[in-house]
Amino acid sequence: MKIKNLILLTFFLCFFAAANNPALSGEKTYAHEPPDRIVVEKRKFVLTLYREGKEVLSFPVAVGRNKGNKQRVGDLRTPVGTFMVERIHDSSHWVHDFKDGKGPIKGAYGPWFIRLKTGWSGIGIHGTHDPGSIGQRATEGCVRLRNDHLELLVKHVEPGLVVVIEE
Repeated sequence: MKIKNLILLTFFLCFFAAANNPALSGEKTYAHEPPDRIVVEKRKFVLTLYREGKEVLSFPVAVGRNKGNKQRVGDLRTPVGTFMVERIHDSSHWVHDFKDGKGPIKGAYGPWFIRLKTGWSGIGIHGTHDPGSIGQRATEGCVRLRNDHLELLVKHVEPGLVVVIEE
């Protein structure tokens, strides 16, 4: 009887320890989570800005058309990992041809392009000419925001800011 009780007690202690441990319960944890960062959750189509560890802004986004981590140029996937803001460009006069028969679109990137240092060229956080695409898998690999949200975000972003992109 004592052995049975000891086994049950051990089981319950292990169960409650696992339930209260973020690493075992499925919560995301980081050993050295930077207090100032942007987190993009691709599955939820959400970008969140943290300052001093506290949520400051959160916006819906569009991400790469294809699921998964970026494997090669042109695969229409948003890379997953921890990156840094490399530079912020005024992209208000940039054009892009989506190869959809409509030709080059002025304002395709919105007013700003926040270039990320990802190891892939041309990956960033930017605005859009198509706000209806937000909340969908719609990009060639970038993270896309509504232009009014981008205007708010860019006020809080500088080169060197950490950007975590999660599946």
